[in-house]
Amino acid sequence: SLYKDGARMFAVFGLEPIGCSPNSIEIYGRDFSGCVLKLNQAAELFNGKLEAVVNELNKNLSYAELRYLNPTPSGSFGTIGIVELEKTCCETENGSKTSGRMLCRKNSEACNNPERYLYWDGHHHTELWHELSARAAYEILRTLAPKK
Repeated sequence: SLYKDGARMFAVFGLEPIGCSPNSIEIYGRDFSGCVLKLNQAAELFNGKLEAVVNELNKNLSYAELRYLNPTPSGSFGTIGIVELEKTCCETENGSKTSGRMLCRKNSEACNNPERYLYWDGHHHTELWHELSARAAYEILRTLAPKK
């Protein structure tokens, strides 16, 4: 295990609201929440159980420091330039940029301005989203120190 090999600091990431991806919305349709509430509730249930496991490991691994993270960028997406919240940056498998089908179509052209899109394809976020998530995670982790 990583712990037996000397690792002492761990970041454990939770799931985002998976019911808001274009793929989920296309497959299940929107409900009153604007997304697919049952999928978001499933992600929340998973995250709660994952966080409990992280807390238990912190108690049982005397020299380790585990941190549960779910660093979803906060604030209005419009203020950071993301304006396409539902369209995908690339053409997806059915030839549409408004469809949430999972992957980009082979040899399809990407959009000219991916920094304005939340989703690259039906489920995967664009670089800007990942950069913002990484910054949020860094702010949480930068004070993390191993137990002595």
